[in-house]
Formats: sequence, C-alpha cells, structure tokens
Amino acid sequence: MGIFGKTKRNISAAEISALWHQYMGDSMAICVYKYFLKIVEDKEIKPILDTSR
Repeated sequence: MGIFGKTKRNISAAEISALWHQYMGDSMAICVYKYFLKIVEDKEIKPILDTSR
C-alpha cells in the first residue's frame, strides 16, 4: 500500500520523541534568527543571518 493506504503503523515513543525534539529545535531557531536580525549591527553578518531564515 502507499503512504495513504489503510496500513496502520504504530510508532514508538523514541520516534515520537525524536520528531518532537526536531520540531521544538526548529521552532526555537526561527525565533532566535528573527531576534538576531533585529539586533545585529555588523553589516557583514546581517546578510548571512538574512539567508538563514
């Protein structure tokens, strides 16, 4: 069956934990980059931060 088939697969607690950890890290990174862009004063660093968001 395909990805949308009727096959049900239970994922383990470790897999859920890994997905949650990745989601939280990515969410935090977005906030940190937005903050850095607001406070950065170095003209050479700002373009680097700008491309990372």
